[in-house]
Amino acid sequence: MISLRKQMIAIFISITLIAVCSVDVQVYAGEAASTTNVIIQDDFSNETNMWSYGGSAFRQEESEYIILTKNTDFQKGEVWLNEEIMPPFSVEFRYKIGGGSGGGCLTLLLEGKAEDTDIHGSGIEFDSDQDEWDYSGNHIAYISDYGRIHLKMVDDLRTKDDIWHEAKVIVLNNRLEVSIDDEKVLTYKTNDELFSGKLGFVASTDHLNNWQMIDYVKVTQLKNLVTIFNKRNGEAISVLREEASEYHEYVGENDVVTIYDVFAGRQSECLGNEIAVKLAGDDTGKWVVAEEAVAFPFENNALERTFENKIELYGTAVKVPVLMYHHILKAEDKKATNNLIVTVEEFEEQMEYLYSNDYTTITTEELELFIDNKLELPKNSVLITFDDGYKSNYLYAYPILKKYGYKASIALIPKLMPEALEAFNPTRLNYLSWQEVILGRDIFEYTNHTYSHISMKNISYQNALEEIKKAGDILQSKYFVYPIGHTSASSEKVLQELNYKLAFTTTSGFVTESSNKLFLRRQRINAGITLRTFKALLG
Repeated sequence: MISLRKQMIAIFISITLIAVCSVDVQVYAGEAASTTNVIIQDDFSNETNMWSYGGSAFRQEESEYIILTKNTDFQKGEVWLNEEIMPPFSVEFRYKIGGGSGGGCLTLLLEGKAEDTDIHGSGIEFDSDQDEWDYSGNHIAYISDYGRIHLKMVDDLRTKDDIWHEAKVIVLNNRLEVSIDDEKVLTYKTNDELFSGKLGFVASTDHLNNWQMIDYVKVTQLKNLVTIFNKRNGEAISVLREEASEYHEYVGENDVVTIYDVFAGRQSECLGNEIAVKLAGDDTGKWVVAEEAVAFPFENNALERTFENKIELYGTAVKVPVLMYHHILKAEDKKATNNLIVTVEEFEEQMEYLYSNDYTTITTEELELFIDNKLELPKNSVLITFDDGYKSNYLYAYPILKKYGYKASIALIPKLMPEALEAFNPTRLNYLSWQEVILGRDIFEYTNHTYSHISMKNISYQNALEEIKKAGDILQSKYFVYPIGHTSASSEKVLQELNYKLAFTTTSGFVTESSNKLFLRRQRINAGITLRTFKALLG
């Protein structure tokens, strides 16, 4: 049973990462289904198989914490996490040093090992002793080379006061942050990789000795990172997405900034005063406007890096299926026999199949770059599209897509869209409201399906121009989906004149580099198809 003392331990508070960056920035936003994933959380109230012990280290059953060293000469204790982890991650723990003659050190090791009384490797040192390698008797430092090199050090008496302190260390690929009792005390940045996958705690004593203890360790894999890239000097810094608004002062409120989702391979643009909304969910609008802030255009090589690993595993795509969905309903709500209404259960099964077979969802822009031979896509790439913009797309498809980290496109009909939210009624066709369009934009991109969903078959040039341009002015998209799949010479002429990049039909088939960009084929997903049929449609 977990003791009352354990139950009363407060949840650690996240620290804020603050760094200086020039005004010339590009923001790459990495987003996942959840912000974090706790790998290890151990309060040592029970013995587990999470750790390997060595030397003088042991779990104190009565007090329910780890004792690394007692107040005794020449002790060395170590405890290693059995599971290998890689950045980005955070380590939160409680530590106490003291109750002896005032010497020794405790280190959170990020790599290496411990031998004898030396600490081999690199990590965060909490030192209460001074020797030839130290600059002061009480300090916190980032150390390397067997503890003999202090790359960055700050004086701190919380290394010997015999009081429990809460520590948090954030480890990114080339940067780390150390916080003690919710106070950031040390930041270290390098061009080298910081971590090798091995994590542990090591403590040692010499002739001046202290008790050194740790408790309540939590290791969290961080999944929601933003990398701010300084194009001027080529440096980059990674921060947590929710803390990205700290960087707004480096971008003017009217500067155009490119945001790139490195997990899903999706890019978009926003103004400087929208960065917090896009990246951090902060809609306060409180901005410090930088003078002479400079924006710069998106570079396609960032897209290529996103797919590099999958291309290495599976090869490059020579054809891409574009899946066409419409309406989605729960099985118990689906009364009509309309083949275009797919059940929630069917959609979930199909997305799970894509995920299990390592399919990559792409954006419409990435498909355009593929056709133009400007971007290689992984072999298992797919574009998911929805026609007509039904409310069920947000209500049912959105959470499923988000669950698997997938993106999709919705073709909207502005005239049919309500201004305010409406209650969902499965017995009729509800359309997305503008509020839902905004709420769903982290998963969905939106394309032109004409203003009023009028067929392009036998349409006059003027009517086609009015329908396409009016919707295009509202949606600001250069991608078009033909209503009912009908095409015409008039609509093609309008699309060419308005500089539309791609247009999609309902004709069955795949997209290749030789496809006509204004008459792209798609694979219709009908109700009731088997996974075998679904697999065949993927090619």
